[in-house]
This record gives sequence, C-alpha cells and structure tokens, in this order.
Amino acid sequence: MGGNDVLRRIPSETTRANINTTIKTLQSENIEVVLIAEPYFSTSALFDKASDNPIYEEIADAKKIPLYSGGWSAVLSDNTLKSDPIHANAAGYRQFAEGLHDYLQEEGVAP
Repeated sequence: MGGNDVLRRIPSETTRANINTTIKTLQSENIEVVLIAEPYFSTSALFDKASDNPIYEEIADAKKIPLYSGGWSAVLSDNTLKSDPIHANAAGYRQFAEGLHDYLQEEGVAP
C-alpha cells in the first residue's frame, strides 16, 4: 500500500486512511507494526533522486510506531539497483532486505 497508490494517483488522504485502518486492524490483534516508507512521485524522482513520502513519518509519529525510512528511496535513486525505472533488481532487493533486517535488529524486532 502506498507505492502503487502513487502510480494510480490515489489521493494521499485515501492512502493515509488505508494505512491507518491497516495499522488499527493489526494492533487490535496484538501484532507489532513497523511502517516502511515508500517514495512518492516528485520532480526530483524524475532525476533518480527518490525521497520518502512524508505521510509515512507523519503516520509513524502519530501512531508511535517504528518507521523504516530511506530504504526504497535509496534503492530507487541508484540505477545499478533497478531493473526498470520503478522496480528494484536482485541487488536492489538484497540491499533493501539487508537494510530492513538491520533496522529490525536495532528496534529489537528481529534476532
């Protein structure tokens, strides 16, 4: 949720509401939530300088949940890590997964 919303031009308030609903549903089942920031379409993204959509930080702050930021933006800002303009290649997925794992370890969520 989020990345494809940008591509489909879903209003950010709809994305925000959907993310908040998902978080509420997971937390009601006592499931730990870690939010992962997604890039958004911006002028800088056209020049391979992806940046995180600010709604993720806003949601994480409001819900007081961990946010893994910068992972996808870093991958999608590096042409050597992409298979096309909007998808990671194997090296990009590896970099993202390793970064996420390190973050989860820092947060005490992963061994």
